[in-house]
Amino acid sequence: ESAAAIISACQHPIKVAAAAHGGIAINEVFKQFKNNPDRSMQKPGCLLVLGNEEHGLSEDVLSVCRFHVTIQGIGTLESLNVTQAAAILMHELISWSLQKPPMSHHKRQSPKRK
Repeated sequence: ESAAAIISACQHPIKVAAAAHGGIAINEVFKQFKNNPDRSMQKPGCLLVLGNEEHGLSEDVLSVCRFHVTIQGIGTLESLNVTQAAAILMHELISWSLQKPPMSHHKRQSPKRK
């Protein structure tokens, strides 16, 4: 099977493709789930897709990934190797997954005392 077919078959709702240029910041992906009104819902699974350093990801693979993320560099940094990019993105994903969900807007009612 092709990589795109395998990615399409994955059940994780967040499919993130690391793109060298033109993607959004990874925290923009997380914002969609931060203020979810259903507080009982667990954080969804994520599939992180990285390509090789020379050719990146194919158009077929990019087309099946809902989000394209780019790590913003500072100054003249042109690119990262795939290991560096994977480490940064996995750190962000793990940090996000370990955060506690915000408290519900609904107050719990205390049982009435007699």
